[in-house]
Formats: sequence, C-alpha cells, structure tokens
Amino acid sequence: MKNLMFISRKFPPSVGGMQKQNYELYQELTKYFNVNLTAMGKNQGNLLWFFPYAFLKSLFISKKMNVVLLGDGVLSPIGYLIKKIFNKRVYCVIHGLDVTYDNSLYQYFILNFLRKIDGLICVSNNTIDECVKRGISRDKCFFVPNGIYSEESINYSKEESRRKIENKFGINLKDKKILITIGRLRKRKGVYWFLTNVLDKIKEDIIYLVIGSGSEEKRIKPFIGDKSILLKNVTEEDKKHIYNISDIFIMPNIAVKGDVEGFGIVAIEAAIRGIPVIASNMEGIKDAIFDNKNGFLVETKNAEEFVKKIKETFEIKNLENFKKKQIEFTKEKFEWKKIGEEYYKILK
Repeated sequence: MKNLMFISRKFPPSVGGMQKQNYELYQELTKYFNVNLTAMGKNQGNLLWFFPYAFLKSLFISKKMNVVLLGDGVLSPIGYLIKKIFNKRVYCVIHGLDVTYDNSLYQYFILNFLRKIDGLICVSNNTIDECVKRGISRDKCFFVPNGIYSEESINYSKEESRRKIENKFGINLKDKKILITIGRLRKRKGVYWFLTNVLDKIKEDIIYLVIGSGSEEKRIKPFIGDKSILLKNVTEEDKKHIYNISDIFIMPNIAVKGDVEGFGIVAIEAAIRGIPVIASNMEGIKDAIFDNKNGFLVETKNAEEFVKKIKETFEIKNLENFKKKQIEFTKEKFEWKKIGEEYYKILK
C-alpha cells in the first residue's frame, strides 16, 4: 500500500455536510492507502492554529508520503508548500464555494495556489466549469461526485415515527402530506423563495418541515405559518424518523452570486431512502439528481412547475415501484464503494 496524507479542516466531531463527507472519504481511503490523517474537528475559528500545525506535521512525515489529499480548496496554501518543498504530488477536493467565494482577496490568494497543485477532484461538473472560469486548466480537474452509504431501514413504522416527532417538537402531523427540506439555511437554498412563492399554491393538505439553521433564519421565520414548521436542534435520530414519514424532499435552490451548490448531498440522502426528490435544475444538483431516475428536476424559481411536479408526485400510480428504482439508481451512481475506487484511480 502507498502512503497518503489527508488534511481536512472540516471533520467530526464538528457537524456539517462537508464534515460527514470528509469522514466517509477518509474511511474509504483507508481501504487503498496507509492514511495519515490531519484533521480539525472544531469550529473554523481555529484555522489560525490549524494551518501552521498541519504544515509542521507535514515536515515530519512528508518523506514517507507518496501523495497528499486536501479536504477542500481553502487548504491549498499548505498543499502548495508541501509540493514545493518536498516535491510530493498534491490533490485537492473541490466542493464549489471554495472556488466561487465572492471576495477579491480570497480569489487572488487561494486560486493562485490551486492552479499550482497537481489536480483538483471536483464534486460536480459545474464545479469544474467554475474552476475553468478562473483560469484553472480543465486537464487537471477530475469529476468524482460525493458518495453515500446505503441507509438501513429504520425499525419503526411511519405511525410510530410520526408520534415520536410530534411528541418531541409539540406539533400535529396527522393526516398530512409531508414535504421536507434539510440543510443549512443560506439564501441559495431557496427556502424563503419557496415559502413565499410556492407553498400557498399547493392545494393538497400538506405540511412543509424546514430542518436547519443559518443566516436566512430571521428572514424565513415571519413566513412560517399553518402549512410550514421550522425545526431546530434536530438530532441524527430525529432525522431518521423525519425521513421515515416524509412524502417529498424539496430542494428549491436559487442562483446567488459567489455561492454555488457544489453537489447536493442531502438530495441523494433522501433519494437512497426512497423519498421522491424535487429539486432545482441548476449547478451541482444536476450531478446528484437525474430527472425521472432518482428524482425530478424543475427550473429554478419556476413556481408553477414546482406546484405541478408536487401534484404529479403525489399522484404517481405505482409509487413503491418508483421508490425501488430510485434507490437502485442512487446506489449504482453514488455508493462509496464506487466513489472510493474513483479516488484510488486518480491518487494511485
């Protein structure tokens, strides 16, 4: 086995989509390499000490390493120094925002280092396009989507899961069709747009559960009403029960300058559980959801199409057959075994 140094600034026990992906990627890499992990499992305010720590650690182990993998583009200065000083191959996982962040100093500084390392493993084709726009050679960009593990079925009936969520959060979901959105509440996620442009046009007896927190929370709260609920402090166990009772997963993203959706891991987390997904047809989402395969794509900010697709999804005649095919397709495209092999082909 060859030796690989994996450096990540977003890693458990801190919580988030990138943290989860980096942890699972690390697990897969250990099947192919002797992995030396250098990770920060705290909030991003600790970057000031993590940068010198990661570099100093590399001074002691780089001679033994065959290749270095960075968890995201922010770490590219460390990667460049390791490449320059020790002549090691350095690759970096690129998620989206780490190349599009709308700050001129960041764009000059980070992109300059990204251009000088050996390769960028981009989680979507849209992310590759964003790299190329910024002067990075397409030849050094590799498309490998995010991965996912097959989810085990929860040992509760829908009725039991519903009662658990109702009791914990003090809400009533009985006889409701349940739409959900899970994720950090940023403007690009489109939750505010969905609440103000789509929700009241849905005729079915639904409740829209918004699970998450973030910068858009204050703007969203005044529009939470009879057909919507904002849930916070949701545990991983709670999420399993929420997925178990959900009828449709909604991902209504909108375009925001400098803040792209690199992939859309929450969408395939829903899809692999057999929950029909309705998502905006844009950016990295197009590499996560394939129309009529593991969900449905609707043009962003098209309220009438969202309403229509929600109605059509409720009326799917053989829903269990659709769910079965959706799960099989998602596994085939995104299970970690396949994604790990793709990483190995590039890094070996």
